Amino acid sequence: MIELLGVDIAGSTTDELRAKFYATGVKVILHKLRAKPELNGRTGTVVSGLNLETGRVGVLLDQAAKPIAVKPENLSTMRK
Repeated sequence: MIELLGVDIAGSTTDELRAKFYATGVKVILHKLRAKPELNGRTGTVVSGLNLETGRVGVLLDQAAKPIAVKPENLSTMRK
């Protein structure tokens, strides 16, 4: 088993990795945001997977009414 952030990635293709880390329902935490640093440390749930055109993931922050689009490098998955 090869584990990354608590997810077994052994033998996974790039598309499978995207699905594992950015699948709907995955809990994430935001970090290293420059445009909206006040959101750093906030947690949320992925509501739409990686959009290949924009390079962003749809995240609904906890206690928020609508999702935001976030670059994957500004997200970390939360351990269960």
